[in-house]
Amino acid sequence: MGGRHTSQGEHQPNPNREADYKDRLFVGQVRNVLTADGKMVVSLQGMPDSEEVSIPMLGLSIAKGSSSWVRYMPRPLDHVVVGFDNLNQPYVVGTVAGPRGAGYSDLTRFSTEGLPGWRQFAELQPGEWDMRSSGGCYLHGSSQGTLTLSSGMTALFLDKRNNEVALQGNLAFGAGASSTTLGLVRRKVLPTSGRATPVGTAPVNMPNAWEVVVANSFPALPLDPAGTIALPLTTFEQYAGNVYPSGPTLGLPSPRLSSIGQPVRFYQAIYMAGPTLIAGRTVEVDAMGNTKVEVNPAATSWSLTGLAGLPALVLGLTASVGSVSVTSALSTTLTSTGPTRLDGLTVQLGGADAVRRAVVGDTLLGQLRQLAADLATGLDAMTAPTGGGPVVATAASAAVRAFEAVMASGTALSTKVLMD
Repeated sequence: MGGRHTSQGEHQPNPNREADYKDRLFVGQVRNVLTADGKMVVSLQGMPDSEEVSIPMLGLSIAKGSSSWVRYMPRPLDHVVVGFDNLNQPYVVGTVAGPRGAGYSDLTRFSTEGLPGWRQFAELQPGEWDMRSSGGCYLHGSSQGTLTLSSGMTALFLDKRNNEVALQGNLAFGAGASSTTLGLVRRKVLPTSGRATPVGTAPVNMPNAWEVVVANSFPALPLDPAGTIALPLTTFEQYAGNVYPSGPTLGLPSPRLSSIGQPVRFYQAIYMAGPTLIAGRTVEVDAMGNTKVEVNPAATSWSLTGLAGLPALVLGLTASVGSVSVTSALSTTLTSTGPTRLDGLTVQLGGADAVRRAVVGDTLLGQLRQLAADLATGLDAMTAPTGGGPVVATAASAAVRAFEAVMASGTALSTKVLMD
């Protein structure tokens, strides 16, 4: 009835001596696990009864505030090796892959065949170790100094040789009510949903984005008129890539589109203080490069200056603009303290019923003075006692024609202005 065959010369077990049966190792199978008590019930091969055995710890060090340990919780149907001490108390001393003690070769075969749960059971090199949970969490330390921590399709690699950290999968980390994510765009299907769901459809349509949200968990009372809000209050958010609305909606949201129907590739919002999400300024750029900046009516200035203590001219700015459209329901005044040029622009003032050119004052004044001088010279000659005759009249006419040509060339005129 022993757990093994006797060897030649070995005495036969005495049925009246329990120790004769328990002075050896047994392979047992776990029947039940009592997690709260740290016990498991194991049936031993060749033994009629089951034994309740303490679940062993892989490592345990007890010290007041610095205790440490490594634990593993077995599952029913696992196979373990059980031995007995001098008081015939059972102890689990190891694990095996099956009732006959299948070893690494069997498990490696499972990995090669791609059996679920065994794909990561790779051949270990001397000095290496690995661990895996039933849910697929995997930890591996290689002999080359690479530490791999993975769970499903997500993995983190600490590479000693290249001195780098590599991440496979989505990056998501939070600090208080704030968060930063890089990878798949996820949103809650309902405002009450516990976890966010990818907005795309695997495996092709899986939108990715870089998302940053800064929020206060408990807004300061002086900035919060309500004074009772305990929910996260967003103060800043920025999205780049495949941009989707940020707040929870009924169902998965559609991508954010610009006013001309192009997908937005960059969106930034800075929110005012208070219990509601009122934007102080937003910036939106779509896939075509169209840019929209909206500023809250409460804003009082928009300035571009030089470095602190230095004049703005230090910047040496040159602005080249292809087209400008200024729309306002209020009267608008554009003021410049220095030379301002708008090359290749049509400045719209009032309606678009007629096109008129604006006069370049100094240029026109100089040309009128030149015309007056030429005409005076011609008229003086015509009124002289000797008479001007046809030759002098022709010269005066030529001066007028020259002025007409100058005006036709537009050198005395600036950009076109549309006026009522």
